Amino acid sequence: MDFAPTVLSLCGVKAPAHFQGRAFLGADAAPPREFVHGARDRVDEAFDLSRSVRDGRWLYIRNFMPHLSWMQPEGYSDASTFRQELKHLAAQGRLEGGAGFYAAPSRSLEELYDTRADPHQLRNLAHTPEHETTLARMRAGLRRWQMETRDAGFLTEPQMWERLARDETPWQIARDDSRYPLARLLEAADAVGRKDAQERQRQWLRDPHDAVRYWAVTGLFARETLTKADIQALREVLQDSSTIIRVEAASALARQGETGEALPVLTAALRSESVETRLHAARALELAGAVAIPTREAMKSALDAAREAEKSGDTFSMFIRFSLEAALRRED
Repeated sequence: MDFAPTVLSLCGVKAPAHFQGRAFLGADAAPPREFVHGARDRVDEAFDLSRSVRDGRWLYIRNFMPHLSWMQPEGYSDASTFRQELKHLAAQGRLEGGAGFYAAPSRSLEELYDTRADPHQLRNLAHTPEHETTLARMRAGLRRWQMETRDAGFLTEPQMWERLARDETPWQIARDDSRYPLARLLEAADAVGRKDAQERQRQWLRDPHDAVRYWAVTGLFARETLTKADIQALREVLQDSSTIIRVEAASALARQGETGEALPVLTAALRSESVETRLHAARALELAGAVAIPTREAMKSALDAAREAEKSGDTFSMFIRFSLEAALRRED
């Protein structure tokens, strides 16, 4: 975000007032920032949402989908011999240290590293009492940045596209609190992976805002075990007006072995007009593993459609292909 104002500064041009970045060279160079921020979202077919903040010494990472591995299945990376060997060793339980951390099935909600003492970021200090002050400072720095910049990552892509009118941009949507109530979304997303949030998440399933409901479903999905009340609540969500929320609820139910009502929702979403929704459904079936076997024919049809779309120049369909090929390979 700082490069554009820096180029303008070097050219002797004043940056527009709405620019969030600041020049670090030229006549208008500003003082150095206290923090550098980073973001990770979807990569190809691998969904994720993490944010980071770093000063000269400390690196803080906030994982909003801690139930997902750093080494998620991902077609492009999994084609490498190195990645295949990592997966092989992980399956045998032979990975230790940093490699074991990278290949673990889940992550910490928060990570804090002293990059001077631990430049390879292998010792997570987020849960050590002596670093509570640093952790609080970095947390606050991240939240301040998210609110100031109106972090637009807390809508799914299908939800964002549903909101976009002609000539609008995600930047504009993110600044409209009626359509994007960021503080509420951060509250719901922050609860994912927290042990004490289960009751709140069930309540949020009935929230009028679809993005709050999405994060509530994600929070229940992230739990290893669900109560009967959780299962019943998710079954009711299968009737939600939002397709993407129905998909996530079905994925959560399938993870618990509750496939009877869940799999038809996922196969229906494979035929959605929204390519982004089709990707969510394909990814859910890929990650569901053996319980998705009854959807094999539906996945084959969706894979054929994705291949045809890809031939016509729809590069997004390549990611659907990656997921469905992986799902069908595993079943062979």
